[in-house]
Amino acid sequence: MSANVASVFPQALFQGIGRVSCSGRYFNSYEQLLNHRALGASWEGYVIEQIRRTIPERWQLFFYRTHAGAEADLVMLSPSGKRYLVEIKRALSAPVSRGFFQVKEDLQPEGQFVIVPEGEAFPRSDGTIVCGLMEFLEVILPGLG
Repeated sequence: MSANVASVFPQALFQGIGRVSCSGRYFNSYEQLLNHRALGASWEGYVIEQIRRTIPERWQLFFYRTHAGAEADLVMLSPSGKRYLVEIKRALSAPVSRGFFQVKEDLQPEGQFVIVPEGEAFPRSDGTIVCGLMEFLEVILPGLG
């Protein structure tokens, strides 16, 4: 790994009685939350936390960003040294950035994934697997290593 890699510090989404807090702001309705600009970052933090809770202890998780701005939301490093890239998207239709593919070229991972809230896994033409969070956690993640 290069010096461009730093530890992941996920953001939190807290739910209380009738109110939801996202990045310190409270919402009285689900619609208010869905329309807030911080929702994507909170979803990203939630996904990273679910992966962190699911993977075995010896795996390492990193955020990766180059000086030129290419980034991956998550780089997973297995105990055997295999790298996997993860891009986290709130919507299936959200485009994957050019920077993600630059990171793919730089790190030469064993696999790359785009995680969305739900849906069946399917491969993109570039070899990236798009999948729902639960399928990633329950089916794909246990087979990596």
